[in-house]
Amino acid sequence: MGLLKNLVRKKEEDEWRQSEGPLVRCLNTFDLTMLGFGCVVGAGLYVVIGQLARNVVGPGIVIAFAIASVAALLAGLCYAEFSSRIPKAGSAYAYTYVTLGEIWAFITGWNILLEYFIIAAVLARGCSENIDSLFDGRIYQLFKFVTWHIPLLAAFPDFLAVLLVIISTCIVCLGVKQSSTFVTVTSFINMSVVAFIIAAGTYFSVGSQNWSTGEKFLPYGWSGVIAAGAGAFFCFIGVEQITTASEEAVDPSRTVPRAIILTLIISFLAYFAVSAVITLMVPYHSLKEFAPIAEAFNTLGFTAGKYIVILGAVSATISHLISTMFSVPRVIYSMAADGLLLKGFANIHEERKVPIAAAIASGIFVSFLAFFLEIQELVEMLSIGTLIAYTLLAVSVVISRYDPNVVSVDITAKSVELRWENQKWCDTFSSKYPQSDGYQNVPFEGEATEASIQTSELVEQIDQPITNATDSSAFIARISVTCTTLTLA
Repeated sequence: MGLLKNLVRKKEEDEWRQSEGPLVRCLNTFDLTMLGFGCVVGAGLYVVIGQLARNVVGPGIVIAFAIASVAALLAGLCYAEFSSRIPKAGSAYAYTYVTLGEIWAFITGWNILLEYFIIAAVLARGCSENIDSLFDGRIYQLFKFVTWHIPLLAAFPDFLAVLLVIISTCIVCLGVKQSSTFVTVTSFINMSVVAFIIAAGTYFSVGSQNWSTGEKFLPYGWSGVIAAGAGAFFCFIGVEQITTASEEAVDPSRTVPRAIILTLIISFLAYFAVSAVITLMVPYHSLKEFAPIAEAFNTLGFTAGKYIVILGAVSATISHLISTMFSVPRVIYSMAADGLLLKGFANIHEERKVPIAAAIASGIFVSFLAFFLEIQELVEMLSIGTLIAYTLLAVSVVISRYDPNVVSVDITAKSVELRWENQKWCDTFSSKYPQSDGYQNVPFEGEATEASIQTSELVEQIDQPITNATDSSAFIARISVTCTTLTLA
């Protein structure tokens, strides 16, 4: 009974609502948005767009990305809601622990780690391939002194991928701001190249007939759009990595949700626009398997454009790799602090304010994966863990709304003050009634207006408990979610 009780144990409010922890709060909305953009607009834009358009959907990939963006937005809203309630490191792991209990948090945490490990290894090998292409394949020739033909393993060891992981781990160990600066610089280069692709692609798309008929636009039919939508959704995986930095964000209840929404909007516009111009530039069936966007410019005789795109691909992949290697130690740290991993991983370096032991351990494991495994084998291992983590997070959101132990938002003196300042700004803008210096005992002159009634209701909401949830409502929510899940399964 004692073991079972521990497995279903949930964190109490005083365990996760701590004002300060060992990590330093220094990341603003811009820093977090760059972190998210670096995670989302990476290898997916430079590789997956071409593969989906050529093999699955054709030019209708723009519709597939629109559908995928809606699903990504729903997942992003789940993370945004929880980041407002629980400003702690650990992402979905921490949120599941508070809502569902220790055993489900343990499962979610390991699924997140599996996802991040595989993504980092894929990015390291993908970046290695892009760098090798810049040197016309001469780098890989140096590595082929050892080859093997073993199922699931790459044909030869990738030393360059290991070097990239080591460099990324060293950058992460330098400190939070240093990591953020590297991600911002590489993300800015990536954004500049994306803007170049859209501008140059628009120039080459003038007069294109690739979308002229329904058969050209949807050569695989609507079934292809749905199939491509599933693949396009995984291009948005990574936005949740913003929440791993919640404990290092300034005012996380505001900056983290803003960064998530901004990241999804900017990323969707990038994917949609690039998909459109590339399928207008060249026929979808002419896109190459490797570096499709770069080769599209090469096909049109714009050789310089090819190398600019490859530079963007390298920058995007490095940005995503550093962002992922930044996120992994935070999840390990959070699990170790809760006693679900070795306590040594919870140690924070006094000067750098980084869980260095966790960062080094994750770097070693990712290096091992990148050294031996092929990209295709790594990608096939990714989907299951990601879907489990996302599903448990969505279940946690529903249950938390009916759980009296999980408040709706992080209410502090500062957040109340900010809410009242926003209300006063609205009042000034509308000029419907005079202002007050505080949020209590607000004086109103004359007859009550609609605006004054709304302000009074705001004051009452601040003073009253946030939720009317009870243990009974939480129990009913759990039963309902369980029945729904079993029905869908």
